[in-house]
Amino acid sequence: MSLSLSPRQSNALEITQRITSSFSILGSLFVIATYLVSSDFHKPINRLVFYASWGNLVANVATLVAQSGIRAGCDSVLCQAQGFAIQMFVPADALWTLAMACSVYLKFFHHYSTSQLRGLELKYLALCYGVPFVPAVIYLFVQHGAKGRIYGPANLWCWVAIEYDFLRAATFYGPVWLVLILTMFIYILVGRYIYSKRRTLREFPTFRYSQPDEASVAGSRTTDIPVRPSTGLETPKSAHYPEGTRSMRFSHPFGRCQDFLQSTFNIDSPKQSRGSHLSSRYKPDAVALACTKVAFLFFAALLITWVPATVNRAYIFLNGGLASFPLLYMVGLLLPLQGFWNAVIYISTSMSACREMWSTLRGQQREAVPVVAAYEGRSRNNVAMSECASLTG
Repeated sequence: MSLSLSPRQSNALEITQRITSSFSILGSLFVIATYLVSSDFHKPINRLVFYASWGNLVANVATLVAQSGIRAGCDSVLCQAQGFAIQMFVPADALWTLAMACSVYLKFFHHYSTSQLRGLELKYLALCYGVPFVPAVIYLFVQHGAKGRIYGPANLWCWVAIEYDFLRAATFYGPVWLVLILTMFIYILVGRYIYSKRRTLREFPTFRYSQPDEASVAGSRTTDIPVRPSTGLETPKSAHYPEGTRSMRFSHPFGRCQDFLQSTFNIDSPKQSRGSHLSSRYKPDAVALACTKVAFLFFAALLITWVPATVNRAYIFLNGGLASFPLLYMVGLLLPLQGFWNAVIYISTSMSACREMWSTLRGQQREAVPVVAAYEGRSRNNVAMSECASLTG
């Protein structure tokens, strides 16, 4: 049973859907444009957000249409195209969050390399866009007697019609929640692992980048690297680093974090980063906390997006098909924000690249000068967020 909306309610829903859809479209366009224009954004997690953003863009164009598809009629091209886009690309976003979680899991617990993770991207594309494509395209051609087409009026927009309500649970909400529960489980597992190691990570001393002295460029520096026997690592007790490269003194408290530290801080690479002339520093614990923040953002985005839609579906089922306007309004407000949340996560792991692009657009070239003390805290946090994004590659 479709909810009979007053003109005022219908107008409020439509305005809200279009505003939130516009935010997501702008967010998706930002992700796509910056990723294509600047290699500074080419972090492993960002690649997956980039792939997901194309689906977000199509889905949010469909939600931007709002109730215009319903008014055009069930048999119209607009209504059928809107239904197809929502059925295919909205659940695809949930699958992409699972793909991101899988990459983090494989990096943390199975030590996948960058090439191994990139080798999974074609599989991710086939899974995330191929699986929802099957029911979405079938629904375009199925028509059952008096029930009519599968895509039809669904209160907020054209989607699976109320007469086929069972298909919403079978091919949309059910699979999506299965994916979301698995994704949440992975992030909880990773978060527990990170926090279980925080006390050990704090044992690591501060890492420093130092600028070489011109008088000692030809020399070499010996850095002691004590290793605890329990780790099982065959690290030599001394290592020679050319003068001017990173120098550090640390011990490995646990073997499982070896790949974590190497991939995060690039310990084995003598090449200095863009900020190598800076006297900046950060601790592994800051990176662990930054990774947890990213995982929390994914977790929060999933809950904010899908909980109201699921509660609305449960309410309609328990009330004999009668919808609630407040719940419908919450769905229209939050479900189209998938692209927006992905953009927020993308920006949070790319703050340094965003600032540099902004400076370039303003015609201000970044200069390699020592960082003042007031800036160091923010710099360390941004480095940590950026290094967290590099964990999966």
